[in-house]
Amino acid sequence: MYHRAAQRNFSLTARTMTNTTRLLTFALTALALSACAGDDSADDTPGQAPAARGDTIVRPIKRQPLGAADLAGISRDAISLELPWTANRVARDRGSAPRAAIASVSSDSHDGFDRVILSFEGSVAVPGYDVSFADSGAELPCGDGPQSATLASERLLVIRTGPSRAEREDGSRTMRTRTERMGHARLAEGGLVCDSNDVTLWVAGLTEGSEVRVFELRDPLRLVVDVR
Repeated sequence: MYHRAAQRNFSLTARTMTNTTRLLTFALTALALSACAGDDSADDTPGQAPAARGDTIVRPIKRQPLGAADLAGISRDAISLELPWTANRVARDRGSAPRAAIASVSSDSHDGFDRVILSFEGSVAVPGYDVSFADSGAELPCGDGPQSATLASERLLVIRTGPSRAEREDGSRTMRTRTERMGHARLAEGGLVCDSNDVTLWVAGLTEGSEVRVFELRDPLRLVVDVR
C-alpha cells in the first residue's frame, strides 16, 4: 500500500515538473522572440540619436485654390480636369478614344506664366496627351517614327496628342506643319512639327520655364498647358 502511494506521488511530481518545464520553455521562447522583434534602437550607435526612419505615409498633392490670375479668362465651370504645377512629365492615355481634329492652337502671356491652348473638334473628349520638356534637336516620338525638332531655343516644351490629326474628316487641313515666332515671356517660337499616324506633335522653344500645369476644358474641348 505504501508502495502504491509512493508511485502516485512520484507520478504527480513528474507531471508537475513536466508542466513547469513546458511553461519555462514557453516563457524563454517568448522572451527571445520579443528581443528579436523589439526596438530597433539597439542597432543605433551608442551616444548618438537614432537613425531617421523612412516615412511610409503617402501624402496627398496640395492644390492651391484657383484665383482669377490662374484662370486668366478660363471659366471655372468649363474645367473638367486640373493637374497642378509640376516639373515632371504629364501624360494621359486615351488610345481607344475617337480621333479628334486640332482645330487651332493659340498662346498668350499672363502674370507669372505663358499659356498654350489646343482646341479640338470631332470628338467627345480631349484626346490623350503627353506634356514634357526636351532639349532642342532631340528625337521626339511621333506617328511613324522619331521626329527631330531643332529650334533656336535650347529648351523645348513638347505637347504630343493622340489619337488626333490636324485634319478634319472631309480631308481639309486645320493647320500646317510649321513653326513661327511667338514672342511671349517664356514661349519664343513654336508650332506643329509632326502630324502622322493619328499623332500630332506641337513644340515651343523656351526662353525660360521648368514647370507645367494642365487643364482639360469642355464646351468646346480644349487642352490648356501653362508653363512657368
